[in-house]
Amino acid sequence: MKCPICGGFDKDDYFKCPECGRDYICGSHYDTDELVCIECAKKSESEMQEKREKGKTSVGETPVKDEGGEKEKKSPFYLKSIVCPMCGMIANNRVFKTKICSERKVDIDKHVLVYGWTNLDFKEYHPPLYLFWHCSNCKYTAEKVDFESAGKDSWSNFRLLKRAYSEKLQDDRMAEKLVIWLSKGIDYDQLNYPMAFKLHILGIYIQEILEQENRDTLKLGRYYLRTGWLLRELKEKNSEELDIINNIINELKKVWKDIPANEEEYMKKAVEYLNEAYLKHPAVKNVAALIDMILWLSGIYLKMEDQKKALSYLNKVIQECQKQRAKIENRLKGADISDDEVRHLSLQSKKISITLTKARDLIQDVKSQKFEAQKEEARKLANKLSNRPPEEIREILAKKGYSQGVIDSLLPEKKKKLFGLFR
Repeated sequence: MKCPICGGFDKDDYFKCPECGRDYICGSHYDTDELVCIECAKKSESEMQEKREKGKTSVGETPVKDEGGEKEKKSPFYLKSIVCPMCGMIANNRVFKTKICSERKVDIDKHVLVYGWTNLDFKEYHPPLYLFWHCSNCKYTAEKVDFESAGKDSWSNFRLLKRAYSEKLQDDRMAEKLVIWLSKGIDYDQLNYPMAFKLHILGIYIQEILEQENRDTLKLGRYYLRTGWLLRELKEKNSEELDIINNIINELKKVWKDIPANEEEYMKKAVEYLNEAYLKHPAVKNVAALIDMILWLSGIYLKMEDQKKALSYLNKVIQECQKQRAKIENRLKGADISDDEVRHLSLQSKKISITLTKARDLIQDVKSQKFEAQKEEARKLANKLSNRPPEEIREILAKKGYSQGVIDSLLPEKKKKLFGLFR
């Protein structure tokens, strides 16, 4: 058992290189950033450098210039040239200029309903369409952060994804055709909903190449949710582009049998992944992230009209907030606490109180909606039974499972007079 590079052996510090397959590589000859032996790391860097030089495009940011005759049309974007982390070629993508737009109104599932623009000339642009960056060479499609900081997080699965994606396209002809087909016709100068939908689907497909246990559940949950939002927006607009997307889905079903077909199915897929992320994802470990995730899931369930699960998660939010607030209050009573820690904990306590109020308000809203919905159902049934005595109708409604409050609101119980007096 010797290190194949230096011939030494350290029983407490040795590794196996996943790239070349060699075992017993000592710690001093293992690249802990790249998670391969130093020889494979150097080889990989050399190959990436060659590809960069072939790209013949400088890396950096330049304003996007839309040709418009003598006078150039203003653009809200910068064109960013960056080395694709998947293939090493230069990928040119767009990024909105700093502070050019902001979220003005957000739905309970975090779907942005209204954007505000510092320049109203740009209000025709819809930011969610530009979520995904795309490499025209290898077709890798992901969010901006996954191009700029691929593999930086300790829990990142990018190295596994990079290998799996390359092998999939080499070994699976159908997968290669699917990736090329989804990439066809993508034009960021004329980006529309069908193009954005294809980019979302391509992003999902690439992430799901990995086996279930290696997938980034938080990322995939967000991707599915955002895809559902696109379909929701088109449905609300009654847009003809929804028909184009439905045709795309029908084509995809020929090779991707279980691809979701509508907003509801994308939402269901999203909560599957997000529930798994809530339980296991490393990014959802600190208290603030945990509470935010629970509140987010409750909002998604409300949009899905699953009030039972929404209430369950909202109650979890309240329990977690109360638990954390109690911890803060106990710490604030400590004799060894510093002024800085007092300020920090006081701020945390205020944020928790805001979240607690929001959760309680949502619970009240849900209960009110549930009451009104039940009341309407009960009213319809009571109208059908209008030829029967009120007491009999009350009994029937109770057997059907309607709450006492609903029954009393429709058919108030006749008050009994004391000792039968004053008849």
